[in-house]
Amino acid sequence: ITKELANFVKPGGSLVVVDNLPVEGKGVPEAFKNHVVRYGFTEHDMRDLFEKAGLQFVSYGQVPSDEGDNELFIAKAVKAT
Repeated sequence: ITKELANFVKPGGSLVVVDNLPVEGKGVPEAFKNHVVRYGFTEHDMRDLFEKAGLQFVSYGQVPSDEGDNELFIAKAVKAT
């Protein structure tokens, strides 16, 4: 899906992704397996996905969470001009 989203990014534009951090032993709930392939992405995963989509990796960081929240990250990439 990263490649598809990258098609909508104009040269010089950014793609920002917010998703789950990987959690040991946690998988995709059965009800979502027809739409979701895996649970969580590492910085390495996002670098690889952005690169394969023709984007340049910029940043990756954990989002501060409140009690009961999923552990999330935010990652950013840009399309060359």
